[in-house]
Amino acid sequence: MDRMNIPKNIMIIADSARPEMIADIHAAGYSIIPVKKYKGSVNDQIDFVATHNIHINGHNLLHEISEYVWKLDKSGKPMDIPVDGADHTLDAARY
Repeated sequence: MDRMNIPKNIMIIADSARPEMIADIHAAGYSIIPVKKYKGSVNDQIDFVATHNIHINGHNLLHEISEYVWKLDKSGKPMDIPVDGADHTLDAARY
């Protein structure tokens, strides 16, 4: 992060899956907190993002959005559950 000239005074919101990495980054002097996850948090975050006008200028993000799908029920209708997959950039955008 130092080599990328990331300022130490900006707030970083990180995926909470790797607390040891968050601790290492914090120990290096960066302001970092884990995202709060709870049952339904993904859908809550998606709903929040959907209320904003977002300008996308990134190949990976555009690709992920084009591939984003929802789980289907037995009759083939979309459910309110996103399919977990190649959505790392979207996850970062939600955080």
